[in-house]
Amino acid sequence: MQPVDLQMVEKLAALGLSQRQLAAYFRVSVTKWYLQRRDWSGIAAAWQRGRARGVAIVASRLMRNIDSGDTASILFYLKCRADWAPNGEAIDGEAEEIPMQTPVVILPADIPSFAAWEQSVAATPAPSAPAPAAEPEPTTTK
Repeated sequence: MQPVDLQMVEKLAALGLSQRQLAAYFRVSVTKWYLQRRDWSGIAAAWQRGRARGVAIVASRLMRNIDSGDTASILFYLKCRADWAPNGEAIDGEAEEIPMQTPVVILPADIPSFAAWEQSVAATPAPSAPAPAAEPEPTTTK
């Protein structure tokens, strides 16, 4: 099997492709894809980095919509992240007396706005592969 382009794996994973879809993209069977992924940890790591990057991009755009007051985005966030339902009941079915509040985004002190945080995240490069461990120096006995 030919080597897999890890940058392409990361890019495609950021777009949301599944492991099966990646196998199809690289024109290998799903079984061969999983075997290669198992034998070469770089594939799994690239896929995880890409998925995380894709989620970060979508989440930052969702927060931008929330900051602008988009009601659908606010409701989506509350339903997905706060176990909130419009009728005031918890999604798991247990009624709770929780007053409805506007979500608040707390930024680190050194970042003046959400837009600045979003730019700093976008400018952060993907981590590179770790350097191989150095060989221990041989010891000599006299």
